[in-house]
Amino acid sequence: MVNFQKILIAFILLFPILVFSQVRMPRLDVDNLRLDGNTLSTTNTNGDLTLDLNGTGKILFTDLTSNTVPYLDSSKYLTSSAVTPTELGYLSGVTSAIQTQFGLKAPLASPTFSGTITTPLTASRAVITGASSQLSVSSVTSTELGYVSGVTSAVQTQLNDKTLKSTLTTKGDIYAATASSTPARVAVGTDGQVLTADSASSPGVKWSDPAAAASSIYELSNLGLSTSVASSALTIRLKQSDGSTDPSTGSSAVKIGFRSSTTTSGSYSQRSVTSALSIVISSGSTLGQKSGAASRVYIYAIDNAGTVELAVSQKYFDESNVVSTTAEGGAGAADSATAIYSTTARTNVSLRIIGYLDNTQTTAGTWASAGSILFSGSSSHFPRGTEDVKFSATSDGGQSIGDTVINDWIASTDTHVGLSGGTTWTVPRTGWYTIAATYSVDVPASQPAVGFWAKLKINGSIARRGWTWGSNVTYSGATTPIGSGISTDYYLVAGDTIQIQIEQNSGSNRTGTGSTEYNWWTIHGHAN
Repeated sequence: MVNFQKILIAFILLFPILVFSQVRMPRLDVDNLRLDGNTLSTTNTNGDLTLDLNGTGKILFTDLTSNTVPYLDSSKYLTSSAVTPTELGYLSGVTSAIQTQFGLKAPLASPTFSGTITTPLTASRAVITGASSQLSVSSVTSTELGYVSGVTSAVQTQLNDKTLKSTLTTKGDIYAATASSTPARVAVGTDGQVLTADSASSPGVKWSDPAAAASSIYELSNLGLSTSVASSALTIRLKQSDGSTDPSTGSSAVKIGFRSSTTTSGSYSQRSVTSALSIVISSGSTLGQKSGAASRVYIYAIDNAGTVELAVSQKYFDESNVVSTTAEGGAGAADSATAIYSTTARTNVSLRIIGYLDNTQTTAGTWASAGSILFSGSSSHFPRGTEDVKFSATSDGGQSIGDTVINDWIASTDTHVGLSGGTTWTVPRTGWYTIAATYSVDVPASQPAVGFWAKLKINGSIARRGWTWGSNVTYSGATTPIGSGISTDYYLVAGDTIQIQIEQNSGSNRTGTGSTEYNWWTIHGHAN
């Protein structure tokens, strides 16, 4: 082994000579150490050169950079590297080729992976980026995250469009809207109730008892009427049975049974009126009434394809038929006593009579009175047609006969006190009447041929002519009574006037026979 101290001493001794002398020494041998030019080698046969520094001695390499790790370059010179001792220390613990290990890692920028990636994060959790953009786990499990599969739009927006199941608290509860996009709970009703529309309730529906099915074609239930006048017009309103409350839904509906509008069908239907319903008789419309005459207006319900409407007429119409109505028109032109008027004209509709209004208007068509009697109910509860009107009168004769209205009638029966002045009877109710009259005159033998007619005058005009008895017949001997009479059915309007007139058409004027058995007049009003 080379004694490094000896080499160093020799180097020190020879250094001045080498530096300051121009003499070139070919070679210097010290023990096994040989200095040949710039080459320091050993003569030891094994070729080993050992530097053994005793104590704290150090070798100073002035050409190297401090705090770097030297290495042998391609010319085998000891050269400084860029690696610091600290950096070199990072290799401590490396167990295999670093580059190989690097090749197994992904770059931070746009890394790509294959196979299964194992992380230190909690398993089965959704991964998120933290505040510093590092990966971390959320509280959402992989199962919960899977529920997002198939969602087509913002989850919260869809949730906001839903209503809470907790709104319904009881078996049978249902949802209903109090306004647009505003669901609310409607509590379950009681057994047997049905859900019906009710605009007065907040959700617009309510549970109520079902209406009973129509018991027959003649059913009328919860029905009432009211009348009022304003601006010379008459308004008739359908009401509930209290006569003041408008119909509503459920048990508050007005129920009316109608026959089928098909005359060959024996079926019937029940219609429900669940809201206000009325008809207006406009100012100027008389309905055929006469000024100052007591009149009766019949009030009808008609079935317009399932919708109930009101109609009116002075005439009684049979419920077993269908009718076509005339539009009241609203312009004061509904003036017929025989037409049936509704707000809008309807064709071949079934009808029910639901009441009547007795009234007297000072001026026909100027509706100042809402009526003296208002009755609501089916036709079975009030007289059909004209009521039972009876009138009979007799004359004891003595009146000279020419073309003269008989003026000496004396009433024996007059249920409505219609006779006035011994000449004229006024019709108390609109309807059908049977009128019969006969009158006789004395014809003496001196006037062998005489003829005369009995005539029915309505409102001052001849309406019917009767037949003659004794016209152109020759009588001889004592005075002989011969008579003429008339018998007819006629539709009369309340306020119409009736007179009996006798016209002699040949011979001199004769005198009525002085016997009531020959001179009489009867009127009987009967149902339509």
